Amino acid sequence: MGLSPKKGTYRVVLNEPHYKDLLFDLIPPPPITSSSHKSELVVMGFPTRVSSLTPSFCACHQKPVLGGYICPRCTSKICDLPTECDVCGLMLISSPHLARSYHHLFPVENFVEVPWNSMVSTECYACQIPYEKPPPPISSRSVQIPADASSGRYSCPKCLQHFCVDCDVFIHEVLHNCPGCLGMTARNGHGDEMEM
Repeated sequence: MGLSPKKGTYRVVLNEPHYKDLLFDLIPPPPITSSSHKSELVVMGFPTRVSSLTPSFCACHQKPVLGGYICPRCTSKICDLPTECDVCGLMLISSPHLARSYHHLFPVENFVEVPWNSMVSTECYACQIPYEKPPPPISSRSVQIPADASSGRYSCPKCLQHFCVDCDVFIHEVLHNCPGCLGMTARNGHGDEMEM
């Protein structure tokens, strides 16, 4: 059982993915909303993972271990990441840890819903699954469809590609990158400048 973001309510964990969802509802840092924050450099090291047949002492626990990470500054052995090196004080982190924290600082912009009459694509840009057929013209319909009926298509405001609702959710909650914007960056020859 865990506390939910709404004060005073509790939720029961159903399975591992549900536990992960509940946990991440509580821990993501807020996005940067203004540019008035002063930037500061943080010195970090990306250690090398090692595994050997003979144990050696780690700097963090002073116990013999077979595997671990080697600090790039002082070459001492550390058991787990992320941490601060006990010998030289360098912050040690792996690139996946850094990428996960970076996504929450610069979230993907919200996609805008595409109305039926602005439909230009027939399939989702990400999963390539065809969209539903648009409703027939008003004159040939026996049942009126409300003007504000959802089309199930969403457009990225930057690259203008259309996505289905499932891909929209996946992009914002898991991927943290728009495939259309990344494709545009790669086509322009700037593939090494992708957002994380």
